[in-house]
Amino acid sequence: MNLWELFGMAIGTVRSNLLRTILTMLGVIIGVSSVITLVSIGKGSQETIAKQYESLGTNLLVVNLRGTGRATQLNYDELMQLESTNGIKSIAPTMTKSSANVKYEKDQQTYNVIGTNDRYLEMQQGEVETGRFLAQADLDFRNHVAVIGSDIATEFFGKDDPIGKEINISGYVYTVIGKLKTKGSNTNGTSLDSSIFVPLNTLQRDFKLGTIRSRLRRSGFQHGYDAGAERSEHLFVQQI
Repeated sequence: MNLWELFGMAIGTVRSNLLRTILTMLGVIIGVSSVITLVSIGKGSQETIAKQYESLGTNLLVVNLRGTGRATQLNYDELMQLESTNGIKSIAPTMTKSSANVKYEKDQQTYNVIGTNDRYLEMQQGEVETGRFLAQADLDFRNHVAVIGSDIATEFFGKDDPIGKEINISGYVYTVIGKLKTKGSNTNGTSLDSSIFVPLNTLQRDFKLGTIRSRLRRSGFQHGYDAGAERSEHLFVQQI
């Protein structure tokens, strides 16, 4: 039996069982398509998550203090002394006034207000669209100034320039000095777009928030900060 005879027999079998052939082909097509789709979705999700982590920075460490007592308390000056430690490039302590009532003229919304320093924006890889971010002088003089995310700017000011406008944050008046570019949410769910940033000690004084409980620490090394992290945490315990 030669090749052409085998081919003829195959064609004859297909024609005599056309419905079964179609169903078999359909099953194979659906199966292969499903596998390709699942693999594509998985790869896409992996790339999305990887980009979110990259947006935070591969050398960024977040430290949260838990518990009570002096061992969990650290003031701003004590914390910033750790920047001189080998392997630490910069530190941005943070305090948050959650769901604060924010008003501009007759419009009122609730947003998270984050107290921090001038290093925070670079560490979060955010950018200023108009105006400026916080400066060390704002902390030194406890200025009532605020930098707003793009969502907040749109909500209160639309297409108008928000710089120089005054907003009321839970009874305290702050002057807008900057507006951030749209960035989206980080992997921890926080968003620069819907947050307000003010000098840490101003927020601490106005709302009596107590001691610093959270900080961001950026290593001076892009992919190898483990040793620096151990040193940082060791000094952190010694310092308090």
